[in-house]
Amino acid sequence: MSLRTITEPARQIPIVEEVDVVVVGGGTAGLPAAVAAARNGARTALVERWGYVGGAAVGGLVVTVPEKAGIWGIQREFYGELAKLGGVAWGQWIPNENWAVVSAPISKYLADVFLQRENVSLLYHSWCAAVQVNNGRINAVIVENKSGRQAIAAKVVIDATGDADVSHLAGALTVKGDAHGHLAPITTMYMIAGADSKVWGSYEKPWELAVQPCSSICETRVNPGEFNAWGGSIKGDGADVRELTRLEIQLRAAILAEFANVRKLPGMAQSYISCIAEQMGVRETRRIVADAMLTAEDGKAGRVFDDTIGRAYTFTVPYSSLIPQRLENLLVAGRCIGCDHGVHDKIRIVPVCCTTGQAAGTAAALAARADGDVRRVDIARLQTLLAQQGVNLGR
Repeated sequence: MSLRTITEPARQIPIVEEVDVVVVGGGTAGLPAAVAAARNGARTALVERWGYVGGAAVGGLVVTVPEKAGIWGIQREFYGELAKLGGVAWGQWIPNENWAVVSAPISKYLADVFLQRENVSLLYHSWCAAVQVNNGRINAVIVENKSGRQAIAAKVVIDATGDADVSHLAGALTVKGDAHGHLAPITTMYMIAGADSKVWGSYEKPWELAVQPCSSICETRVNPGEFNAWGGSIKGDGADVRELTRLEIQLRAAILAEFANVRKLPGMAQSYISCIAEQMGVRETRRIVADAMLTAEDGKAGRVFDDTIGRAYTFTVPYSSLIPQRLENLLVAGRCIGCDHGVHDKIRIVPVCCTTGQAAGTAAALAARADGDVRRVDIARLQTLLAQQGVNLGR
């Protein structure tokens, strides 16, 4: 079927801000990216499509965080302050593994505090609609919001959208899925309240009870009787709006069906769904084709790169995996960095996204002091700064 088209009239888009660094996407990578850029002397702006910062870890209710993935730097600092507000609990939710579980509502508040403290210019409820590119350099990010179309000019841009939206709009090469194009499934999380924690905790291996007849559930220990639940998984493309619409509907229906089984578990008879995530847990969409691609073999071998910007599990992440080919002043942070499908399952985890975000923000500040070329960043200087900021470089 041929599609009809319309032609938009030409229009002048106002440049509402000129900064050193603009971070697009305020999720688990975008928050530390903006904080790090600002702390390293860059005038920084953050654009976020929702009315809060935190992404999957807040709006997606992915509140369980494995310490073994590497909780360093700004994320460790954030959890320290969150603990003072009663918004985090530490413990072993599965045998021999330490996890942090955070409060999504308190995290929203604290993220605002972190950003305002560093004088980051915030623009919520704004979507990246286009970019202006000239000879491989992004001159401005164009956003759409209730005030219309606006442009933010920046020396360096950080794509922390999770879906490589900025990179895609700028013409960067991207890939999806495995060799056959298969993508990791999508999940919607939800919260359960009113459970009897004493009954649940009286079992020797309560984590095994959650496997059947439902998806995994975890006692948060942040609030009494509160559990975090995985609402099943459905395959689909999170970068396709029709697919996103279908998945939203199906996953909410799946949660209600699953919860009927949850209430049959020990201690769950009087429980109820207190909240369904505002954002679906999209695990994988586009990934950039970077100057260097992190591979599953690198992960298995525990490889330490010369340009490491942080340790993830048993391997390190190279700075060059944050740099998309063809573009000069763009860095990528989060689950859409340059890696293959085999290692992506570890790259997309919250602590690793925080690590790549902090590295991207620090590198962007360094690049902005010169000509904005992210490939000309002094790696030794970058690594020194990251180490001073509490990041484990894995060396």
